[in-house]
Amino acid sequence: MLLRKPKKRSLDTIEYAVNNRKKNSLVITTGCLPKINNACLPVYENLIIVEFAEFSKLDSIISARKKFTTIPDAGTISSIPDLHRKPSLKRYFKYLPLSKNRIQNLFFSSKNFIRNAMNSPVPSLPFMDNDIYNVMIARGCLGKCSFCAIRLSHGKIKSKPLGEILDLFRDGLQNGYKNFVLIAEDSGAYGLDLGSTYPELLKNIFELNSDFKLVLNDINPQWLIRYFDKLLPIFEKYQDRIPYIILPVQSGSNDILKKMRRPYKIEKVQDCFDRLYQTVPSIKIKTHALIGFPGETYDDFIKTKNFLKRYNLLETTIYEYENRVCCESAKLPSQISAKEKNRRINILRNELTHTVHASMFNN
Repeated sequence: MLLRKPKKRSLDTIEYAVNNRKKNSLVITTGCLPKINNACLPVYENLIIVEFAEFSKLDSIISARKKFTTIPDAGTISSIPDLHRKPSLKRYFKYLPLSKNRIQNLFFSSKNFIRNAMNSPVPSLPFMDNDIYNVMIARGCLGKCSFCAIRLSHGKIKSKPLGEILDLFRDGLQNGYKNFVLIAEDSGAYGLDLGSTYPELLKNIFELNSDFKLVLNDINPQWLIRYFDKLLPIFEKYQDRIPYIILPVQSGSNDILKKMRRPYKIEKVQDCFDRLYQTVPSIKIKTHALIGFPGETYDDFIKTKNFLKRYNLLETTIYEYENRVCCESAKLPSQISAKEKNRRINILRNELTHTVHASMFNN
């Protein structure tokens, strides 16, 4: 999964849509960017911005025959093709003259070029697969991460009632689906606004007594730590029905976790991971690592590398840290150079033995 700079990608897509629309037609844009940094959006004629909380405005904008509020969440999401980038060799000239790092980056970029040239969709995320049924359990989060702009867009956690979630699950089962993903920005925080908890949700879902598999998506480590004694028996009992769990640790350094405002110590995470692998040796875990956070020393980076090498992980997605003007982390001192972030990411690519996905980054 090669992830481009999200802000530039969004702006490029808007520009492409505006330049290629039919005469006098509207372009409607939504997503995180309008809420996070509305000032960066260009001013175009007939460009309408609709924030997440304002989707009902679409009813009047497009003269909808069916009200937005009556449309259920999509259970399936097809792979999304690249909407604006036509294959062009010019964008690969930046890799000249070649160096070791640039050759590595060119290799990953070339796979995207071939994919686009063949009109193939961008690689699917876990929930972008026609064989998977998605169940939205909540929007928003309870985190205060200093680097996260998405939380500014979605706000605090808003959980769906348990009954609605179980009904959605039953709908998917009745339609023949066998693979499910729980969708939320902060899955582990589910229910705290309703007087419920994430383990209670999982227990009720697995008790539906049907033949299905369930991906546990985006459980931030603080919830693994908080609910571990309740989650471990669930993971053990239903291990054959859990293809994998995504636990985004982000860093192996307590100093960096503190600057990130991630509310846990790495030793607590390691304790949970150790006990989890000891009890359920076949468990499959994916994680995320954010590399080049402001103030990340080489020693901090080595701690992250050692954490990732400690376990038989299924996959690590590496993100290169980027400043966001709306985020607290952008104001922190000791910013890491692009060259050094590049070097550290390539070390992880070369030394980790499990699958590694790295974000696209500039030299």
